[in-house]
Amino acid sequence: INNAAAGNLATELQRSLDYYRREFPQATTVSRIIVSTNDPEASAIAGWLKEALRIDVTVAEPPISIGTGRAIASQLEAPGGLRFLAASGLAMQGLPGLPSSVPSFDLTVRDFVDANVIAARRKFTFSLAASLALMLIGVVIALTMSRNANALEHQVVTRRTELGGKELENQQRINALEVQQNQLRALRLEGFPFPRLMDAVATAIDQEAGLTEVGLDRSGRLMLTGEASNEKAIIKTREALNMCPYFVNTSLDSFEWVNSGATRLLRFQISSQLAGTRGPAAVNGSGQSF
Repeated sequence: INNAAAGNLATELQRSLDYYRREFPQATTVSRIIVSTNDPEASAIAGWLKEALRIDVTVAEPPISIGTGRAIASQLEAPGGLRFLAASGLAMQGLPGLPSSVPSFDLTVRDFVDANVIAARRKFTFSLAASLALMLIGVVIALTMSRNANALEHQVVTRRTELGGKELENQQRINALEVQQNQLRALRLEGFPFPRLMDAVATAIDQEAGLTEVGLDRSGRLMLTGEASNEKAIIKTREALNMCPYFVNTSLDSFEWVNSGATRLLRFQISSQLAGTRGPAAVNGSGQSF
């Protein structure tokens, strides 16, 4: 016995038995396997399969139909007749008048389905796919609209915040202008020629210097804060103010180098006294800056 070939045969027989039990659970239990062959050397296969499958196995020679012609009968004899054995077994599937006692089962995996049923299933599948696609599109559109609405709401809140900041900034500027106007009005009432003083200060400032703050208190003390590119511009500014007839006791109070972006500037502070006024020591009023 070829163990490899016999093992393959046993495996296929076991698979057939398992399929029969699974697909036809109400059918009669298979209790015997008949191996049909006219090869006398295959008789030993019955015992081998019986041990392997744990079921009764019998080897039987396939009968030759009575009335078969001599020429055909000779072709069915061993060993040449073995090649027709598989065809004979397959032909028994459609053999009319086969006794019901002969067990047989259909190995067809799929049942016959009507074409209308297939078309209906396809139509249902297409409809379901289209519905899912429309639902997904609707979800995407809803998410997009929600995101756009949130973005617009965020923009509105941002614009309102910016508008509130600008309104506050404008109000602060208006308040500063009102304070300056009040200060200017108070200085004019006290007799300070403010426009001429500012013209004199602007004329005295060197071209390489600039003012950032001008202060004038009620005692007539003038305080100038500015920036210059070099020390020479500060000196010229102080000398020009000292030579102006409106100011006396002009002095350079402080200066220091500061970084302004990529350049360095000199920040300075110059103070002077208006001619005809007393110094800060004799004044009881509070200072005002603008």
